[in-house]
Amino acid sequence: MDKKIFAFDVGTASLGECVRQGSEIKHLESLLMPEDWGSIELARNRRRQLRTRLAHRARENWWKEQAKLAGLEVLETRQPTKENPNVKPDPKMLREFSSEGDNTLYTSCLLRIALLRGHKLESWQIFKAIWSAIQHRGYDKDLPWKSKKERTHFSVTSKFIFVLRNFLSHRDSLQ
Repeated sequence: MDKKIFAFDVGTASLGECVRQGSEIKHLESLLMPEDWGSIELARNRRRQLRTRLAHRARENWWKEQAKLAGLEVLETRQPTKENPNVKPDPKMLREFSSEGDNTLYTSCLLRIALLRGHKLESWQIFKAIWSAIQHRGYDKDLPWKSKKERTHFSVTSKFIFVLRNFLSHRDSLQ
């Protein structure tokens, strides 16, 4: 008597099964499913969204640490959530335009330009200018806010602090 042989095929849009005894096929069946049944696109997109959000949060936390080290005023940036509804961001972070008669610069893009041109800015304005600049960062391989395992160059953070402190002291001496 010949042995029974079972064969299974798992495809992206079908499941197949076959039972054979010797050269005789005893059972042959195929179940067809909608073609997007096995799609991982939704899961892939959700994983990407999560990775992007985690990287964004790491970048923001990195900047807060660097700003503290440089002696800048760190503004509250967190938004209220379901878990923590009492958190309120600093009004300076939300404001983009000054009120009538107030010459304070609040607009993020103008703060970045003023910083690059070396204008005298308050420490919170420097914080806000760089905060807005890091919101859409592009793609680099050696990011200072990556974990130490992921980084290949550890001197980026200390170099950044050195450059920022030199810039601030040079700017203060000019004015």
